[in-house]
Amino acid sequence: MGAWGTALFSDDIACDIRDLYKDLLADGLDGAEATRQALSNYGPPQDDWDNAVVFWVSLAVTQSGLGRLDPAVAERALKLLDDGGDLWRWEEAGPKKVAQRKAALEKARAQLTGPQPPRRTIRLPKTPLQPGDVLTRPVQDDRYLLLRVARIKRGVPVMVMLDFADRQLPTLDQIAQIPDYLWVDKWRPDGIALGFSMNIYKRIDHGKAGYVVLGNIGTRSDDEDRDDEVLHDWQDDLTTSHPGYDVLRAWKPGGKD
Repeated sequence: MGAWGTALFSDDIACDIRDLYKDLLADGLDGAEATRQALSNYGPPQDDWDNAVVFWVSLAVTQSGLGRLDPAVAERALKLLDDGGDLWRWEEAGPKKVAQRKAALEKARAQLTGPQPPRRTIRLPKTPLQPGDVLTRPVQDDRYLLLRVARIKRGVPVMVMLDFADRQLPTLDQIAQIPDYLWVDKWRPDGIALGFSMNIYKRIDHGKAGYVVLGNIGTRSDDEDRDDEVLHDWQDDLTTSHPGYDVLRAWKPGGKD
């Protein structure tokens, strides 16, 4: 069911709705238009009982936390809570999980019916990085990996790894000739250059995480549409958390096997 816990935002759909609504506000939309687009993107049909509670309650709680609670959204969410919420989804997990979910929904109800906070302004994060910038940091066996900035999406850099893993860094002109590393699996036998966003967490940016900007090589074709569904923070150990870093095993001077 896309949930890993009983808390309201321990759910893929709830997190997606929260992030989308915040991103739309950061893009400059007002609350009404952000709500309309959220409904257009994720709004469940009238008979989608599986996700209705998650959608409406998470949207209402997100709006409330930002001081922008829409009365119509609140009314819909509270009606679903009055009807019992989605406790039935947790019955197979046992009474303890049902009780935990009930507590989470009651907490949401209290927030929606209680005093509302002042309106908060949502601003996009800022980064000094530019599309085309190349960054490096030594990893396993003192080898360097190279990342390039494909694009900036809502203030966050979307990165692509280059097909390189050596102890000696090439020149910037040489880096410009290095292709993107292609991740190959049974679904993508021709390979794909995996895009991933690099977010600041606990105020650790690329510099504090040990990355150095080597220069700018410009963007490449399709960078504006580069996928960024994989999420990372700058301090993440990408050699263990990002599948594309099989380049450490596959790469050899002069090319891969």
